[in-house]
Amino acid sequence: MSFPLIILIMLTAGLFGGLVNFLLPANENPDTGKKIKLWWECLILGIGATIMIPLFLEIAQSNLLENISFNFAWEPEAGKEGVLAKDYLLYFSYCLVAAAAGFRFINMLINNVVKDQQITRQKDKISVLQKEKEKRVKNSQLSQQKEEKEVHMELSRTAAPSALPTLPPISHPEDPQKGRFGGKAESNKRKLSGAVADSFVPGFYKVTLSVKATDASHPLDSDVVFYLHDSFNPSVYLIKPADFVGDVASVAGILSYGAFTVGAITDNGNTLLELDLAEDKSFPKEFRDR
Repeated sequence: MSFPLIILIMLTAGLFGGLVNFLLPANENPDTGKKIKLWWECLILGIGATIMIPLFLEIAQSNLLENISFNFAWEPEAGKEGVLAKDYLLYFSYCLVAAAAGFRFINMLINNVVKDQQITRQKDKISVLQKEKEKRVKNSQLSQQKEEKEVHMELSRTAAPSALPTLPPISHPEDPQKGRFGGKAESNKRKLSGAVADSFVPGFYKVTLSVKATDASHPLDSDVVFYLHDSFNPSVYLIKPADFVGDVASVAGILSYGAFTVGAITDNGNTLLELDLAEDKSFPKEFRDR
């Protein structure tokens, strides 16, 4: 860059633009007609505004400064990318407009810089929160995998280990049981259902989950495992026939802030059931939307 020439352009534009700013009607008090800013104040603001033009071009992602990185020439040199007069005239125009705007340009540029910094900080904050969220989800999933292993070990004492299904990996981190149990709430003459009621804790609901036989000739007589959202503790429940209420296996009194998908396994691993509580429109809308 022809540095002396750039400085000359900025000073000339700053002084001339400052004079324009001084003479503009906007610099006059409408009641008295007197100038609001003195001529020397306008000149200083004009020069200050032109000094900030490189910052303005950087924010605007303009390559104008790169275009005038060689010495001034009316025509590009053969075999070398040169700079035409229009590039300097354009830079002079930027400086002149900034100087004529004076304080308004400086204030606008400062606000943009502050805004960019705030956006950058906000992005960094969101990134940190996202990483923390992913860490919590991973820890919750690991905790649930441990619970699943313990329940399966308990089941293996009464059922053949080969009969216990291997659940697919979690594909919906926000709703971890979704899609892992076949997507049907009723299968093999078994039905998974839920009930939602108000609780004594403000903002929370009391959830009851049940599995029952839909055919009296095929009674429910084997262990039932319920899989809840991994944020619950515990998130896996093993209900044995001795704990059935009548012929229904159930988990009651679950405090939940919002809807989630629940999975269930019974018949020694031969029946998988899945129920998304958010899809039942008989439940409170506030519960379903969370």
